[in-house]
Amino acid sequence: MNIKQAENGTILQIYVKPKSKSFTVKLENNKIVVYCTEPPTKGKANKEIEKKLSKILKTKVKIISGLKSQQKQILIQNLTLKRSNSYFQDLKVRKEQFKTLKEDLKFKASIVQLILNGKVEEAIKLLSKHYEVPTPKLKIGMPKGHLKNAACYIQKTKTIHFSKRETFQNPHIVLHEFYHHLRTSTDKHGGIEKNADKFAEKFLEAYKKLAGS
Repeated sequence: MNIKQAENGTILQIYVKPKSKSFTVKLENNKIVVYCTEPPTKGKANKEIEKKLSKILKTKVKIISGLKSQQKQILIQNLTLKRSNSYFQDLKVRKEQFKTLKEDLKFKASIVQLILNGKVEEAIKLLSKHYEVPTPKLKIGMPKGHLKNAACYIQKTKTIHFSKRETFQNPHIVLHEFYHHLRTSTDKHGGIEKNADKFAEKFLEAYKKLAGS
């Protein structure tokens, strides 16, 4: 990241990508990339960059070189090098947080896909490894006292029972019952049915989100 202290502020090198869907500032390969919505004609992109960066950084920002280039230098007035570094360090943190969130969505979506494809044992093994709990047993057929249920988890035998093959391949039911296994193995999760439903819904939402993207 090319950044240096100037007499009246901080000088920063940026790379501009005009005609983007939204105005965003990202840290890519240790370079500050500014995605602006305006085209690079008649100074429109430059004006947008100065206006919106000034608003984001809460101080006047002026392009001092590269007016007709995608690579520019900007002067962030009255902003010390320390404060500038702090802001762009935050960008790096947010990028890592986004990466972690995306990986979590992919994991949840992949679990749902495995269940839909009939690979329930594999999905349960991955879930158990992910949450660092023992892998529960899976069984078609309901125990006494649970014959009317679609599925249930028996803590004593650490077994998830399913009433029939169709429920065995139902992501919501599988994840709902796995949650009950999870909460008996750790005290990090509440055990009420509403929480089990929320747990399952998060996986289904991730699957729908990635399937529609």
